[in-house]
Amino acid sequence: MRTLGIDLASADERTAGCLVEWGPNAGLVEALVQPLDDATIGELGRDVDVVAIDAPFGWPTAFVDAVTMHAGGGAWSAASTMDLRFRATDLHVQRVTGLWPLSVSSERIGVVAFRASRLLSTLRPADRAKDGSNGVLEVYPAAALARWRLPHRGYKRPGNVAERSAILDGLLRLVRLDLAAGVADDLVLSSDRLDALVSAIVARAYLLGETDPIPETERAVARVEGWIHLPVARTAEQHFPIGTRR
Repeated sequence: MRTLGIDLASADERTAGCLVEWGPNAGLVEALVQPLDDATIGELGRDVDVVAIDAPFGWPTAFVDAVTMHAGGGAWSAASTMDLRFRATDLHVQRVTGLWPLSVSSERIGVVAFRASRLLSTLRPADRAKDGSNGVLEVYPAAALARWRLPHRGYKRPGNVAERSAILDGLLRLVRLDLAAGVADDLVLSSDRLDALVSAIVARAYLLGETDPIPETERAVARVEGWIHLPVARTAEQHFPIGTRR
């Protein structure tokens, strides 16, 4: 089994990918790539079981409706600012983790969402579902780290190597991974690469049935807006099982 984690940015230089092959006893980081362009993402994602991307897959339904109506000459929507800014999945993540994902409709993360939308068209051209049912998941590494009770705030600052090292140590207690020489250093020196690894692990959690299911009441909107897949809560002393359930 193989999973690919992508920490997506608007520029190739800030985009990182982590490809992990999961054997009977441990996962092996096959590739850790940065910078990363769309063509290479397509190549890496061709023969994997799940791709997990740290980027929004869609926009709030209320926002899309408001812009469509406004573009057609209608009045601006009466929807609340909260509904215009946040998707159902963003509100869900905040409720269960206390973390607010960036607003795809009102912050610069929207530019990354443009790129994610292009990738969805190439990674799974026959099934562009935004809810993860096609094997391409939307993930949020900081929320995953919070679920695993690992440091999840401030680790992206360039100089915060000690924080990223602590995160990697925790991940290696949580998940059995074989890291080739130099890979650990590459991971702690770049939050982009570390987030790509976290994304690949969340993809593995999904394969194991170790992510929260989408609530029944949110399934329809998740297909339109996208859905952030959260791993179930574990401590760093609880290894993921190795066997595949999905």
